[in-house]
Amino acid sequence: MVKLETNEIILRSASYEDCGLLWVWTNDPGTRAMSFISKDIAWEEHVQWFQTKIESSDCILWIAESTKQEALGQIRFDICGAEATMSISIDRKFRNKGYGSRIIRSALQKLFINSNVQVVYAYIKPENKASIHAFLNASFQIAGTMKVHDQLAIQMTFLSGQQSI
Repeated sequence: MVKLETNEIILRSASYEDCGLLWVWTNDPGTRAMSFISKDIAWEEHVQWFQTKIESSDCILWIAESTKQEALGQIRFDICGAEATMSISIDRKFRNKGYGSRIIRSALQKLFINSNVQVVYAYIKPENKASIHAFLNASFQIAGTMKVHDQLAIQMTFLSGQQSI
């Protein structure tokens, strides 16, 4: 298991043992409210999605932990060539404590070292002020707006090498 420790954040590859934890996180009411698909996710649907993601060579799924091995959240990159779309969720106990931007920065650093990705996108609902703030703090730029699942989304972009992470 490869770990990267930056600012007291450890990133490790998700394993099958994390499936239940991610299901709890994905069905958290705050997470569902800020997702582009807001309905609760059934266990069977989640298990199928999770298995597909961790077995895909086009997906990186990491669990962010504190140095005390507390699971803080998850971060995922769906990769297509030199581009990736990033998704993050933080355990409700650790929200609004500055972990979001630190996890994002750590994940970008690890991604750029270990892949050919050159640009990373994130899509965020305009009302998700905490995520917008976290991505801006991690040096993402607002690139515009677009529709995601028929909902308005802010597109944020980070270019490899644009500035230090």
